[in-house]
Amino acid sequence: FRILVADDCSTDRSREIVAAYDLAHPGVITVLASESNQKLFRNVRRAYALTDTPYFCVLDPDDYWTDERHLDKAVGFLEAHPEFTIYSAGIERLEPDGRRTDCAFAARETDSDFDDYLAGRAVVAFTQTCVYRNVVFANGLPAKVKDPPYPSMERTLRGDSFRNFLHLREGKAHYSPGIEACYRITDEGVYQGVGEFERKVMNARFFADMWRYDDERHVELLACSQRLYALARAEAMRELARPDLPEKKLRALAAEMADLERLYADGRKALDAHLLRTLPFRQRLRYRGYLKLRHK
Repeated sequence: FRILVADDCSTDRSREIVAAYDLAHPGVITVLASESNQKLFRNVRRAYALTDTPYFCVLDPDDYWTDERHLDKAVGFLEAHPEFTIYSAGIERLEPDGRRTDCAFAARETDSDFDDYLAGRAVVAFTQTCVYRNVVFANGLPAKVKDPPYPSMERTLRGDSFRNFLHLREGKAHYSPGIEACYRITDEGVYQGVGEFERKVMNARFFADMWRYDDERHVELLACSQRLYALARAEAMRELARPDLPEKKLRALAAEMADLERLYADGRKALDAHLLRTLPFRQRLRYRGYLKLRHK
């Protein structure tokens, strides 16, 4: 096995600690150092560029595995089932106050494919237990990861949702309900460090960007983005008027929401066709009537 440590100019002695492990286990650890902070996407991308092993996983610095056989289980399953590209399992949440809660994403072993993902029913756990068959990065970075065509993609391509999306396009995901890792909840994380409203906007942006990443082939992704955006929009007036919201963040959120609305307007025809295919019969008739009125 091989360990890549992408150190983005940390100030907490991480590099010194890793150097000590490297001396104790020579030839196993590769440190990707940085003299200036590159932000999360660029830091992770340089690790992807060196990921050439048959399988890989990502572990954030504040999380850890609790099952010593986690990697054995994951690789063993993927070796025995070549049609699968993801293995994941249950996690334990460690709250800031020290409380621990088991978190199972399904009550039993569950397999999912890309159709399940598009329908919103795929079961894949968080980063801590996901192990991937390396079918995406083994031959180098995909062009849109190497050079994201939209500025927002530097945010959407940095996390686990993006990895799940790419690998479910290439195979199936297996979920095991046993607890195999700890997810440490903090107030400073990219996702946990923001409020519910901002998370909804982030999630809407993610699915909109995946629609564009996939060359607009699956309108289900844009429809999912629009549903999530509607939840955020219902709270927008209250949230954007908060007196404690910094002006810089206010402007960024307002710009993000305006850009998403432009995207939905541009994809209106595809979204209408999707709704007409998927709505129940009576709702479909009402929606047809609404479209006629709108076109007039």
